[in-house]
Amino acid sequence: MSAKERKALVAIKAAAEHAVQAEAASWEDSDKVNKAKSKRLADKDAKSDAKLQSKQERKALEAVEEQESAKATGKKDTGGPQKVTQWEIAQRQGLLLAAAPKSETQARCSVDQPRLQKNTNHMEDVIIASGIDAALGVLDRGFVDKDRRPSTTSLSTVASVNDVGGRRRRGHGRGQ
Repeated sequence: MSAKERKALVAIKAAAEHAVQAEAASWEDSDKVNKAKSKRLADKDAKSDAKLQSKQERKALEAVEEQESAKATGKKDTGGPQKVTQWEIAQRQGLLLAAAPKSETQARCSVDQPRLQKNTNHMEDVIIASGIDAALGVLDRGFVDKDRRPSTTSLSTVASVNDVGGRRRRGHGRGQ
């Protein structure tokens, strides 16, 4: 190969390399907003990584301090959590009760059936009044018919209750 051919080959390689770089640059995002967004995201990721690393270092230091203090006081490290929640206690008790064998008396014991009472809904001589209309109806007629609409006597009784003190409210009641 002659010097001219080598120079031409170097020029072709440089041109190809330049074309590859130009192609890569054309695909690069040149928008300022997107660049700023990606920079903020990268900063946020770096910050969270640094925070995680410092947290892990702090935990490691605390573990070393606990081991040293346990050696100094002579306490043995249990290795597990020292606090137990109410749920964990209940779960352990439930597992113990489930695993415990049942005695024959517990297996055969039954609960007495509750004493039956007569249904008071169908008794005619018992009057139960709930609400103002039913109570006024009991006072007027001595009974309450739940299926019927209130009669004019109960409406007049309600009107007389509304009329207490001479302050009758207009627009309420029958025929107004």
